[in-house]
Amino acid sequence: MGSFLGAWRVREYIFDADGTYRGQVLQRRQLFLRHDARVRVMQDCKLDRALLRHPIAAFAGHHEFDLVTVGSTRRFLGPAVIGAGVQVQVGDISTTLGRGHWPALGYSFTSYGVVGQRQRQLTGGRFYIGARSIAELVGVAEPEPRAGPRAGQGAPADYPRLRGPTEPLAIGRAWSGERVRRDADGGCEQLGRVERTYARGSSGYTWEELREDGSAWRAHVTRPNPADETRVNITIEGPEPTPLIAAGSRSGWSLSVSGVRGPELVIEWTELLDPADARLVIIQRRVHRHVVRDIEITNLRARA
Repeated sequence: MGSFLGAWRVREYIFDADGTYRGQVLQRRQLFLRHDARVRVMQDCKLDRALLRHPIAAFAGHHEFDLVTVGSTRRFLGPAVIGAGVQVQVGDISTTLGRGHWPALGYSFTSYGVVGQRQRQLTGGRFYIGARSIAELVGVAEPEPRAGPRAGQGAPADYPRLRGPTEPLAIGRAWSGERVRRDADGGCEQLGRVERTYARGSSGYTWEELREDGSAWRAHVTRPNPADETRVNITIEGPEPTPLIAAGSRSGWSLSVSGVRGPELVIEWTELLDPADARLVIIQRRVHRHVVRDIEITNLRARA
């Protein structure tokens, strides 16, 4: 299982709320365990010139905060970041989800970090002012070499990149993996294996999913406007009598979706794609009558 501790080189791709790409941020991120069992997080960010007039420009420079681990909970204690996160392990990955506030900047955030055995990390999230989204970050991180010609902070070319297709079907038709559910009280349940198969359709694509419990699911993904590749409509049919009806938007290698199954259940999820690892991570949050019921994380790899 991968660890988030150590020094990381991070490249983040910045998108506006409508999916428009705006530029990149190079970040050196360091997480060190202190003598008092807290973890000190230090971030040093350099921005593209194209971002200097963007709201994300406020993150340029150096930031520090402490976090403490209590079971699967991560508490961000400031000064730069105050909030909390949860950590969930799914197969060969560890996923941390965060939510909180940057007091000095006046920005709230949601975040994710997914790290596997190869110590390649998917990282990113969103920043808000109130209900207004100001930026979505889709990034990748790799450990900073401790020795050799590339050791140290490194040049911009030494930072990892996300490259390649932004949709799973462009990588492969067949995907398999496993999923875990974390309930509102912090308990985690292993839900077993998942097999997912994609197919191209006339106005989008479909996928079929078979789960270890014997249930079968089928999704129809279409573009309401063929000229807008960032927006999709999704209908998912399964064992329940009522289908899930949702809409989503794509920012690079991330697809964010929100929808309903009947009048009381809201389901929100994010799909994170890493073409270099042929990995698809799906983070799903279910809200029943305005109360978070559980979080479900699916970890898939493309089959040869």
